[in-house]
Order: sequence, then structure tokens, then C-alpha cells
Amino acid sequence: MGNALGAKYGIDAPDAVRNMIVLGLSSMVLSMILNSILATSQPILGVVLATICLWGGACLLLSGIFIAATSLFTKRIVYRQMIDSLHLRGDEQLLDIGCGRGMLLIEAAKHLTSGKATGIDLWISGDQSGNSMVATMRNAQAEGVQDRVQLETGDMRNMPFPDANFDMVIASLAIHNVHSQQGCIETMHEIDRVTKPGGRTALLDVQNTALYARTLRELGWDTHRSSMNLLMYPPSRVVYGHKL
Repeated sequence: MGNALGAKYGIDAPDAVRNMIVLGLSSMVLSMILNSILATSQPILGVVLATICLWGGACLLLSGIFIAATSLFTKRIVYRQMIDSLHLRGDEQLLDIGCGRGMLLIEAAKHLTSGKATGIDLWISGDQSGNSMVATMRNAQAEGVQDRVQLETGDMRNMPFPDANFDMVIASLAIHNVHSQQGCIETMHEIDRVTKPGGRTALLDVQNTALYARTLRELGWDTHRSSMNLLMYPPSRVVYGHKL
């Protein structure tokens, strides 16, 4: 097996994290400046504005820190729990849509023997820092599963795979990045198309999970959503589905 310490998975939404931290710190500094400037002339207004800036800044700063901590630490725990819950046999043809730098994909690959874990992504660095096919394959090599992993470039709304090709389709923090309900619905239709009859799916996300579950049900799947997982920030749910 490879050395997991050599794998580097980056930070989710790095631009958003940076902006939250910078704006948060700036707002907290501004609160002190406002309080100082208005202390004599308009003390009440100074206290109100300073309090708003202080608390708003603190919320932004903590949000940025929590997202970074999720990316670097707690996400791995959640992914292990998610893959363990699937009870993979080991011979599945598995697809991870929006795989990024491969943390979930590689965790799944560790549970495969004769099966294959395929990852598809558009490799956008704004979704995950340093996101690239090369970085993902390096992580697979570092974790010792490169022989069970293959990568493709493609849009989850129009995937380059034949019908009924996969036993299991998974995703994490990816589908909401299409930024429209219609795009999410199109992705559910593609999941339905590429999944074999009797196949399964597990889709973790921080929003739109009710839409995912409803759309798959309309396509004839048996679905259910997990309870809210508070180990991640923002909190997430998993949509589990079985194609009947």
C-alpha cells in the first residue's frame, strides 16, 4: 500500500475560504477603528456599528476556518463512514462524479479488489485548490491504488460513458457546483442512465439533496436521505439510492 501522508487533497472552494478569512479579519479591524473614531462624537452609533462589524467579521472568519478544517481533517472521517456504509463487495465498477483530487474516489478504491473506480471531473481549481487530473493520479499512487483508479475529463450533465455501465455512482460536494436546479436534475438523469439496473448511488452534498432524492424517485429509484452530518461545515446529507 502507498503512504497516505504523501497524498495532498487541497481545500474546497479556496477562493471563498480566502475571501471569508480576509473579509472577516478586515471587518474586525474596522470595528475597532469605528469604535475609536466615533467614541467621542457619536458613542452609541460607534458601539452599534463596531458590534455589527465585530460579529459579522467573526462569523466570516470562523466560517472560513471551519471550511478549511473540514477539507483538511473531518472530511476524511465522513468519507470513510460513507464508503463503509455501502458494504462494497470489491468487484464493482464504481463512478465518482466531480471527483476532484480524489479523496472519496481513493477511499472507495481501497475497498475494491477486481473492480475499478472511475473519476470524472472538469478539474476546476476554483472548486478545489490545485485540482487537476495529474494531482489526483499522484494521490492514487501515494495511497497505493493507482491500478484500481482511472480518470476522465467530462461534464457530469453529459458524461462520456455508455448506458448501464456502473454498479455504483458516488459524489461528494460536487453536484451543487453546476449552480442551477436544472443542471442538478440533468445530472440525476445522467446518473440514472449510466447506472446498471440494481445499481446504487450515494451522493453527499450541502444543498439540493431533497431535489436529488426527488428526481431519482421520479426516475424509478428507491431513495432516502441521511440525517444531517455535523462533522462537516456546512453540514451535509447523503442521498442513498437503489435503481429498481
